[in-house]
Amino acid sequence: MRARPAAAAAPGPAEGRRPEHSESRPAQPGRIVGGVSAPLADHDNADTVDLFDLWVVEADRQQELLDGIEQTIRDRLAPRPGFVSAQIYVSEGHQVLLHLRTRTAADRRAIFDSAELQGVYRELRKLAASHVGFYRLVDTIGPPSGG
Repeated sequence: MRARPAAAAAPGPAEGRRPEHSESRPAQPGRIVGGVSAPLADHDNADTVDLFDLWVVEADRQQELLDGIEQTIRDRLAPRPGFVSAQIYVSEGHQVLLHLRTRTAADRRAIFDSAELQGVYRELRKLAASHVGFYRLVDTIGPPSGG
């Protein structure tokens, strides 16, 4: 007796296909966060207090972007309730990484859902591409201060 061929499985990540949200949960409408569309499931994560924003910028616009980010943090974010800290990193490859920490997820949402910050991000995105991600700390290895 001849064996029936197995049904072809849909290609997964190993075959170069990115997993989609719909494979693990129903698709949800997105919300504009920091000028970038982010799934509500990521944006509304109750545990998420850390935002990482990777900016890719042309070399001749990098200082202008840095000045804009620093001014935004000092003048508009740091005075807000719930702001904890912000760190700005620069790579040799003309990338700027912003790490922003808030006290609670509700504080983070209040900051990033504000019309004021959305307007600032629209202006900064004229200088560079922004890739926003919200993360929850899973583990710390070694001293938290890195020292």
